[in-house]
Amino acid sequence: MILRVRTEPSDKAPHAPRKRFMAGPWAVATTFLLIGVISPFAFGAEQEVGELYRSGVERGATGDFEGTRQIFEKVLKINRFDIPTIEALTLIGDVLAQRSMRDTALHIFRGALAGEKGLWDQALASFKNAVASEPTYARAHNSLAQAYSHKGLLDEEIASLRQAIQINPNYALAYANLGNAYGRKGKLDEAMIAADKALALDANLAEAHVTIGLLHVYKRNPGDAISAANRALRINPRVVNAYLVLANAHNLKGDDNSALSALKKAIEIEPNNGLAHHNLAVLYYNVQQDRLAVTHLKRAMALGYPVNPQLARALGLRP
Repeated sequence: MILRVRTEPSDKAPHAPRKRFMAGPWAVATTFLLIGVISPFAFGAEQEVGELYRSGVERGATGDFEGTRQIFEKVLKINRFDIPTIEALTLIGDVLAQRSMRDTALHIFRGALAGEKGLWDQALASFKNAVASEPTYARAHNSLAQAYSHKGLLDEEIASLRQAIQINPNYALAYANLGNAYGRKGKLDEAMIAADKALALDANLAEAHVTIGLLHVYKRNPGDAISAANRALRINPRVVNAYLVLANAHNLKGDDNSALSALKKAIEIEPNNGLAHHNLAVLYYNVQQDRLAVTHLKRAMALGYPVNPQLARALGLRP
């Protein structure tokens, strides 16, 4: 659709008549872009867990892996299903048991720290260094896929995830991520196969339930999507992408208030999630709260997220 360009944003009443903005080729009959890769470092901020986790990432970036392990073990006492923490502890265990190289872990933690700050170019470079340091380490490839996802490089993301699975065919998280990526690629059959494989390997992997929810969004089954996302959140309430699935599902149902609440929760957990900011911008645009739409779209752009150019022009942010 053709959207008129305004030089100044307007804030009309939220329920005034207006065509809903379509996000473009990344969306499936919804106004939102869909979720990105679930990484071993889901940079987050649920008070106690988030602060401990962030402290662990910072310590890991210094190379103090024993101190880092002690911090992450505290996280697991609070939430034993927290995948980012489990992945980080596995990385440290591999290094301490000499199954992986110390330099690889340093690059991964430094990339994680950059990602937490929204510096995705820097994170991408660090994760590439991790892969170069140890090409046969599956977690390095999964981390690299995360950075590609945040940069909107879907083909590169898929290639990295397939490489991770080739190295470790039992890597459940990589299968969940691959299902997610295939879903965004429009390959729904391949996506479901990958998601089912992830659940077969780990029935308590919240991220696999998120991927199932994403596929239901693509199939326009919002009720089933909401159920899958809620299953994920019962396992681990810090899974940001579960809230993004909820937002998409509520959006399909026309429930803007619930979609807005889900996106706000996603940003509360992960303040530097460019996709969540983008989707908030779309939602605010649809309900004619353009000043808030501008704020969140600018934030997404500052984080390097590839925003929809038509939306940016509609809000006067691009010529």
